[in-house]
Amino acid sequence: MEKNRRLFTVVSADPDAARPRLQPRRVGKELSRLRQQVAGMLDREAIRQLPIAHAHFVRARDVEGMVSLYAKDAVLEVPGTEPWPLIHGHYFEMRGSDRAEGFVYIEFRMAGGGLQASHVGCYRDDYVKEDGVWKFRSRRLCDMPITTPGTSLD
Repeated sequence: MEKNRRLFTVVSADPDAARPRLQPRRVGKELSRLRQQVAGMLDREAIRQLPIAHAHFVRARDVEGMVSLYAKDAVLEVPGTEPWPLIHGHYFEMRGSDRAEGFVYIEFRMAGGGLQASHVGCYRDDYVKEDGVWKFRSRRLCDMPITTPGTSLD
Protein backbone atom coordinates (compact mmCIF):
# COMPACT_ATOMS: atom_id res chain seq x y z
CA MET A 1 0.00 0.00 0.00
CA GLU A 2 2.79 2.38 0.80
CA LYS A 3 4.07 2.02 -2.74
CA ASN A 4 0.73 3.13 -4.26
CA ARG A 5 0.61 6.32 -2.25
CA ARG A 6 3.72 7.64 -3.95
CA LEU A 7 2.03 7.58 -7.35
CA PHE A 8 -0.45 10.29 -6.40
CA THR A 9 0.44 13.98 -6.45
CA VAL A 10 -1.31 16.74 -4.66
CA VAL A 11 -3.19 19.06 -7.03
CA SER A 12 -4.15 22.49 -5.90
CA ALA A 13 -7.65 23.85 -6.56
CA ASP A 14 -6.04 27.14 -7.60
CA PRO A 15 -5.23 26.93 -11.38
CA ASP A 16 -2.71 29.77 -11.08
CA ALA A 17 -0.71 28.01 -8.39
CA ALA A 18 1.36 26.03 -10.92
CA ARG A 19 2.13 29.06 -13.13
CA PRO A 20 5.45 30.78 -12.65
CA ARG A 21 5.04 34.17 -11.07
CA LEU A 22 6.78 37.20 -12.54
CA GLN A 23 8.32 39.82 -10.38
CA PRO A 24 6.20 43.03 -10.36
CA ARG A 25 9.24 45.08 -11.42
CA ARG A 26 9.88 42.74 -14.36
CA VAL A 27 6.22 42.94 -15.46
CA GLY A 28 6.37 46.74 -15.32
CA LYS A 29 9.50 46.83 -17.46
CA GLU A 30 7.98 44.42 -19.99
CA LEU A 31 4.77 46.46 -20.21
CA SER A 32 6.78 49.65 -20.65
CA ARG A 33 8.81 48.05 -23.45
CA LEU A 34 5.66 46.80 -25.19
CA ARG A 35 4.00 50.23 -24.89
CA GLN A 36 7.05 51.85 -26.48
CA GLN A 37 7.02 49.33 -29.33
CA VAL A 38 3.31 49.85 -29.99
CA ALA A 39 3.69 53.65 -29.85
CA GLY A 40 6.58 53.41 -32.31
CA MET A 41 4.56 51.25 -34.70
CA LEU A 42 1.61 53.65 -34.51
CA ASP A 43 3.93 56.60 -35.19
CA ARG A 44 5.48 54.88 -38.21
CA GLU A 45 2.05 53.99 -39.61
CA ALA A 46 0.84 57.58 -39.16
CA ILE A 47 3.90 58.83 -41.08
CA ARG A 48 3.28 56.27 -43.85
CA GLN A 49 -0.26 57.60 -44.25
CA LEU A 50 0.82 61.25 -44.72
CA PRO A 51 2.06 60.94 -48.34
CA ILE A 52 -0.91 58.75 -49.24
CA ALA A 53 -3.35 61.30 -47.83
CA HIS A 54 -1.45 64.11 -49.57
CA ALA A 55 -1.70 62.39 -52.96
CA HIS A 56 -5.40 61.75 -52.39
CA PHE A 57 -6.13 65.37 -51.45
CA VAL A 58 -4.15 66.64 -54.46
CA ARG A 59 -6.10 64.43 -56.85
CA ALA A 60 -9.40 65.38 -55.14
CA ARG A 61 -8.38 69.08 -55.21
CA ASP A 62 -9.16 69.24 -51.50
CA VAL A 63 -7.09 72.22 -50.36
CA GLU A 64 -8.33 72.09 -46.76
CA GLY A 65 -7.40 68.41 -46.57
CA MET A 66 -3.89 69.14 -47.89
CA VAL A 67 -3.40 72.05 -45.50
CA SER A 68 -4.45 69.87 -42.53
CA LEU A 69 -1.45 67.61 -43.20
CA TYR A 70 1.10 70.39 -42.60
CA ALA A 71 2.51 71.75 -39.35
CA LYS A 72 1.80 75.34 -38.36
CA ASP A 73 5.18 76.58 -39.66
CA ALA A 74 5.53 74.10 -42.54
CA VAL A 75 7.21 74.76 -45.88
CA LEU A 76 6.13 73.21 -49.21
CA GLU A 77 8.38 73.64 -52.25
CA VAL A 78 6.87 72.58 -55.58
CA PRO A 79 8.23 73.97 -58.86
CA GLY A 80 5.31 74.76 -61.19
CA THR A 81 1.90 73.18 -60.82
CA GLU A 82 1.41 69.75 -59.40
CA PRO A 83 -0.25 67.12 -61.60
CA TRP A 84 -1.71 63.71 -60.62
CA PRO A 85 0.84 62.13 -58.17
CA LEU A 86 1.29 58.36 -57.85
CA ILE A 87 3.37 57.00 -54.97
CA HIS A 88 5.79 54.14 -55.64
CA GLY A 89 7.87 53.95 -52.49
CA HIS A 90 8.36 55.55 -49.10
CA TYR A 91 11.53 55.42 -47.04
CA PHE A 92 11.94 57.29 -43.77
CA GLU A 93 13.89 57.18 -40.53
CA MET A 94 12.80 58.21 -37.07
CA ARG A 95 14.88 61.05 -35.62
CA GLY A 96 13.43 60.90 -32.12
CA SER A 97 9.96 60.52 -30.68
CA ASP A 98 8.57 63.56 -32.52
CA ARG A 99 10.67 63.89 -35.70
CA ALA A 100 11.35 61.83 -38.80
CA GLU A 101 12.70 62.43 -42.29
CA GLY A 102 12.60 60.57 -45.53
CA PHE A 103 11.76 60.27 -49.21
CA VAL A 104 8.59 59.44 -51.14
CA TYR A 105 9.24 58.20 -54.69
CA ILE A 106 6.61 59.30 -57.17
CA GLU A 107 5.56 59.71 -60.75
CA PHE A 108 3.28 62.43 -62.04
CA ARG A 109 0.66 61.91 -64.68
CA MET A 110 -1.01 64.76 -66.49
CA ALA A 111 -4.81 64.63 -66.47
CA GLY A 112 -5.08 66.34 -69.86
CA GLY A 113 -2.73 63.96 -71.68
CA GLY A 114 -4.50 60.64 -71.19
CA LEU A 115 -2.72 60.26 -67.84
CA GLN A 116 0.67 59.72 -69.49
CA ALA A 117 3.59 59.91 -67.08
CA SER A 118 5.31 63.25 -67.35
CA HIS A 119 7.75 63.26 -64.41
CA VAL A 120 9.37 60.88 -61.99
CA GLY A 121 11.06 61.99 -58.84
CA CYS A 122 10.71 62.22 -55.10
CA TYR A 123 9.61 64.37 -52.24
CA ARG A 124 12.20 65.08 -49.58
CA ASP A 125 10.09 65.17 -46.40
CA ASP A 126 10.64 66.22 -42.82
CA TYR A 127 7.92 65.08 -40.41
CA VAL A 128 7.03 66.45 -36.98
CA LYS A 129 4.61 65.31 -34.31
CA GLU A 130 2.53 68.38 -33.47
CA ASP A 131 -0.07 68.20 -30.69
CA GLY A 132 0.13 64.39 -30.87
CA VAL A 133 -0.47 64.24 -34.65
CA TRP A 134 2.19 63.54 -37.31
CA LYS A 135 2.41 66.25 -39.98
CA PHE A 136 4.74 67.48 -42.69
CA ARG A 137 7.28 69.97 -41.36
CA SER A 138 8.72 70.50 -44.82
CA ARG A 139 8.23 68.93 -48.21
CA ARG A 140 10.45 69.59 -51.22
CA LEU A 141 9.70 68.18 -54.63
CA CYS A 142 12.73 66.92 -56.55
CA ASP A 143 11.39 65.85 -59.92
CA MET A 144 12.90 64.79 -63.21
CA PRO A 145 10.98 65.14 -66.48
CA ILE A 146 10.58 61.99 -68.54
CA THR A 147 12.24 62.33 -71.91
CA THR A 148 11.39 60.66 -75.16
CA PRO A 149 13.74 57.87 -76.38
CA GLY A 150 16.95 59.18 -77.90
CA THR A 151 17.02 62.41 -75.89
CA SER A 152 19.27 63.27 -72.98
CA LEU A 153 18.29 64.20 -69.43
CA ASP A 154 20.99 66.91 -69.39
